[in-house]
Amino acid sequence: MTSEPEFPPIRRLVEAMKGMAIVLIVGVHLHRGWFGWQGVHVFITLSGFTLALASCADERITWTRWYRRRAVRILPAYWLTAVAGFLLTMLLPPTDRIGPSGEILSPAMLLWRDLTLTRNFDYATMFGPVNASLWYVPMLAGLYLAFPPLMAALRGAASCRAFAGIVFVAVVVEVTFRAAAVEWLDGIGVGFGGGVWPGWGSVAPPLDRLAPSVDFQLWAPFGQFPARLGEFALGMAAGVAWAKSPEKAARFMATRWPIAAGTGVWIAGCALVYPRTGWAMADLLIASGLTLALASFGHASMRHLSSVSAFLEWLGGWSFYIFLTHVLVGSAAAALALRLQLSTMPEYVALAAITVIAVAASCRVLRAADARLQRIAS
Repeated sequence: MTSEPEFPPIRRLVEAMKGMAIVLIVGVHLHRGWFGWQGVHVFITLSGFTLALASCADERITWTRWYRRRAVRILPAYWLTAVAGFLLTMLLPPTDRIGPSGEILSPAMLLWRDLTLTRNFDYATMFGPVNASLWYVPMLAGLYLAFPPLMAALRGAASCRAFAGIVFVAVVVEVTFRAAAVEWLDGIGVGFGGGVWPGWGSVAPPLDRLAPSVDFQLWAPFGQFPARLGEFALGMAAGVAWAKSPEKAARFMATRWPIAAGTGVWIAGCALVYPRTGWAMADLLIASGLTLALASFGHASMRHLSSVSAFLEWLGGWSFYIFLTHVLVGSAAAALALRLQLSTMPEYVALAAITVIAVAASCRVLRAADARLQRIAS
């Protein structure tokens, strides 16, 4: 008689995966030119998964209350970080606020775009100075708007074919939107500029049909939620499936198929980053493949590498605040290094240590302030 595999708690697995994803994202901001930017896709897919899993467990929640809870969850911390970025931007010289078209970006205008969740409608402000990470929250807010109707459709599906058809429609929306962005809006995927790995070739340049004065082009269309709807819906579908058959899903995660299938799909998605014709499908494959592979690794680490898993879970619990603050603190450290004219290795090492400490302190301050604001809003 064979023993049954141990089923790790799904929420612990999700936290470990968030920890892996934030390591990828911070890593690519420290050293560009590799696939660390793909950690964002893991967060998008996990967001769909966790929201669907929670909704399946709470039959009584109203969507009005759901929207309010989601807004309270992400907006206070986002707005606090935006205000901190505004204060830092005010201290920078105008030469550090030059946009892609050579224009000097106004700190007040950048703050207004952040407060109104509109920074992603202009390619010059989407990755604006001081804290480019903020583009993620307006995109996530759009996915939250799409969640209730998608969830209602998935829960109301009368058959497996209908269930798959709903996910297929979301995938078609993503692929069509991205293809239109590439063809008509000079679009390029958010992370594609750095490629996947050094020496793996150059990513094709976007089409150059529009004047620089057209705000909604290049990466701006890819900062809108329809460009990510398919990968979000795949996460939702996995969440509903897990809620219906958790033991069967956990048994599947204990096999070798997830790591093999996930890695294969991920490699296919990475290959599509390089030709422009592949951009419509690349992120969808990257998101699904990488998420599945990391889920398999997280499952294995929980069973065999408990200390590694515990660290990743702890990191995952702080991932939202790390995501919001690390680029902001890094920008302040870079400005300080320039002002102090650092030149020796010991000086840079000391600054790096101070930066790590400052990120940790910023996360604690932001989390405490965020918790207080959430209590007030609730």
